[in-house]
Amino acid sequence: MKLNSIMIKIANLAISRIAIVGLFVTGFYYISFYDTGETIINEINALKTQVNDENSKKAETERLLKKEEQMRADVALLAKTYEDVRSKIPLTFDPPELRAIVDQVGSANGLDVVRFDNNVSGVMNQSLVGSEDANLIDQVAVKYELQGNYVQLARFATQLANVQKIIKLEDVIITNAQTNSQAGPQRKLKFDATIIGYKQAALMSKESDKDKAVSK
Repeated sequence: MKLNSIMIKIANLAISRIAIVGLFVTGFYYISFYDTGETIINEINALKTQVNDENSKKAETERLLKKEEQMRADVALLAKTYEDVRSKIPLTFDPPELRAIVDQVGSANGLDVVRFDNNVSGVMNQSLVGSEDANLIDQVAVKYELQGNYVQLARFATQLANVQKIIKLEDVIITNAQTNSQAGPQRKLKFDATIIGYKQAALMSKESDKDKAVSK
């Protein structure tokens, strides 16, 4: 009785529905008995490969972003260092001004000025020769011969290096002030040196003036 009911229902189905049901049954039969799952495994492997590729791209992107961030930090640090150095290099710095600084530091440490010469020409720091900085920086040089003991000379050199402007000592020669001078820390020494100050070159000074005018 049940079988007859089923046959009647099937007979009542439209031809299109019978075709759809047949295709579904055929597909299910194929998947159940003939498909070993290789297709699905291949698709899974392809998806894994795609995920690995995406992860690699993500890692490379993160590395590039970190590198860019580090480069930005380095540029900012260089800019700050440049501004700090530039602030210590005045637009004008003449020999009389350099001599006044040297005399003040020397006097504060009890040094005696034996000889002074501001007619120094052709002096160029070897680190600037042939470099681009040679076109951006001018040097002001004076020669001094000072006398004092070791402690006084050491304090003089340290304090001179710590003034607001950049000042360097070149061609330093230290000898005994007298051949029969007493030994010990109070022994008189002769200190010969070329003292160099730095100022911005004329071209750099004009650019600084333009920057100030624009900022106004």
